[in-house]
Amino acid sequence: MINRVTMAVYNHSPVWVQNAMCTMAGRRYDRMRFGGSFDEWARFYAESAHWSEAELLEYQRQQLCELVRHCYEAVPYYRRLWESRKLAPGDIRDVDDLAKLPFTTKEDVFANHLEMLSTGSNPRRLFRGMTGGSTGIPLVRYFTPAELQRHYAIFWDRMRPGLRRGDRYATFQGKEIVPPHQNKPPYWRENRAGNQRLYSMRHLLPAKLEHYARSLVESDFVYYQGYVSIMTIVAEYMQAAGIRLPRPPKAVFTTSEELTDSARALFEGTWETKVWDEYCQGERCALVRQCEHGNHHPQMDYGIIEYEPIGPEGDALLAEIICTGFIPRVAPLIRYRVGDRVLLAEGERCPCGAPGPVIKAIRGRTGDYILTPDGRKYPHVSLIVDLLRNVRRTQVVQERRDEITVRIVPFPEFSDKDHEHLVRCFRERIGGDIGVRVQKVRELERKANGKVLSIINRVPGQRAQESAADD
Repeated sequence: MINRVTMAVYNHSPVWVQNAMCTMAGRRYDRMRFGGSFDEWARFYAESAHWSEAELLEYQRQQLCELVRHCYEAVPYYRRLWESRKLAPGDIRDVDDLAKLPFTTKEDVFANHLEMLSTGSNPRRLFRGMTGGSTGIPLVRYFTPAELQRHYAIFWDRMRPGLRRGDRYATFQGKEIVPPHQNKPPYWRENRAGNQRLYSMRHLLPAKLEHYARSLVESDFVYYQGYVSIMTIVAEYMQAAGIRLPRPPKAVFTTSEELTDSARALFEGTWETKVWDEYCQGERCALVRQCEHGNHHPQMDYGIIEYEPIGPEGDALLAEIICTGFIPRVAPLIRYRVGDRVLLAEGERCPCGAPGPVIKAIRGRTGDYILTPDGRKYPHVSLIVDLLRNVRRTQVVQERRDEITVRIVPFPEFSDKDHEHLVRCFRERIGGDIGVRVQKVRELERKANGKVLSIINRVPGQRAQESAADD
């Protein structure tokens, strides 16, 4: 269990002890993910991968009817909501009937997450996770071990082509795996149970990137996975320094942030490998894989995705995705507005033969970097947002290198102590003696296309991370 005590012990332990603790955590997660019903579900998804579109649509219909009945009988939030609209399970007989039900928003989940648990569920006996908070709203989500095993069964069947569990890999994500006070390498830790190396996002100083690059050159990783923003910093350094990998990985998997064309070209050119863009969420409501032709395909046996049209973009349709996942039952989500958008090629079929609609691109979560006074780029604030108290939504704006403004949409209970806690969380985790101002707002700033960025950087002369095509 991770808490203040275990983190304090971890942060003040020698590197070999920290590696041992990472390995113990990795072993525990492996048992939870790959034990129990994992093998049974793996066999099921290996078979359903070859179903026809008609078979998948029938499976969706059956799963939807079961899910709606479960929510009506066992989930207080949905029963109350649907009864107020005079809706019952018998009104939902097919996917087209979903339109009769109201959307579920992130604000709904934030305010009602315990009422959205199935009757008789004990939160203390469930796996408790937090979504990334990259849209400014971190959410608590609950899962049973069996639900996690079902998720990882289809994840490994569809999202890791040509790879095996146990292959050596490198992770570039937001976990604070290296203590912030550490000023010498290694800026990574080892999960030996999972054959995984986890790189720190906290230590991306120009003077320290040489150690990241050397570590990749000297290691024999089968694949990399992680946030686009973090991998971009490392890849840009290696490209500028002319550093090549003697043993390139078989693949790079990007997640949690939008993969722009420039980032894809950077990774494939610098690391001489194939980049696969994958889409999932911590809520486990939708799964979209990229095929060898570059198109993206929703996995129809994972859940239902509805497409709310926004408007044309070139030859494609920009649409918001509305997700209904089949896997979460202890805390299900029906018609969930996750906040992401896709470019939909209406009427197009992919040469790979995958059933369902063709998605040309995912317009997901993006943002700029925070630039610190000591020269680092800090790319992700979701883990900090998760720590805040009595804050509904968050956005970071930077106009000077030595200071950030944290815009918040607070709850009425937000107090001076919560204010002090917020400032302390940002200062301690970003570091570099950066100043932190707090600004209360009613709404966060949106781009012209309606998106809310987690980080907006307006320091003069700095290049925004997002591509012009996203405007």
